[in-house]
Amino acid sequence: MASQTGTTTIPNRRQPPRRLINVLFSVFGNRYFLYTLSVVMFLTFWDLAAVQKILGNFLPRPIEVLSQLMSLNTEPLASKTLFEHLWASIHRVLIGWAIGVSIAVPLGIFMGLNPYVRAIVKPVFDLLKPMPPISWISLSILWFGLGEESKVFIIAIGSFVPCILNSYNGIRLIDPALYDAARMLGASRRQEIIEVGFFASAPAIFAGLQISLALRGLAYWQRNLSGRDRGWDSS
Repeated sequence: MASQTGTTTIPNRRQPPRRLINVLFSVFGNRYFLYTLSVVMFLTFWDLAAVQKILGNFLPRPIEVLSQLMSLNTEPLASKTLFEHLWASIHRVLIGWAIGVSIAVPLGIFMGLNPYVRAIVKPVFDLLKPMPPISWISLSILWFGLGEESKVFIIAIGSFVPCILNSYNGIRLIDPALYDAARMLGASRRQEIIEVGFFASAPAIFAGLQISLALRGLAYWQRNLSGRDRGWDSS
């Protein structure tokens, strides 16, 4: 539209409210919202695939799975409810993991600190390290029978290798300058081991603990064993 001065004005186009844009960015930038959205989309596609029979007639709907889980928690299966079976497996895994960790972590630290311990233990460890835990099942049955001991032994073996490797490498890869700095400040050998060696290798040690605990799926390999009356994989 022309004005009296001969200039023209451009009509203002309606812009989206800046506040609304900021709200959308804040919502979709929230990782917890994205986590929730991901789960909801997964359940939606799952339900759609079950209703439309995209994957055949044997895919149940999520609500049916939830209903069956609730019924398993109240109706015993093999004389135990679902949570009783679940707790039996978790209890078994935690015991085996604790045994493997309590042996592997100190041994790995001593291997990294003492060359004599490393010379004695490392050749035997390198010989047994390539063996997968499932290969110990037959020996565990011969040594411990079909009871809980054989199952805990398999889990402990599976937790042993990553823990000892990470503990050993965590100590071995510490910068020697850290030890030199501690000696310059008058630190004793005990203080070097505890205040320098342990804390500098702690990230690697805890990474080994996490990896070994993540390998708790070894517990489900126990289905190759017979004679179980409780546990997630009992038959």
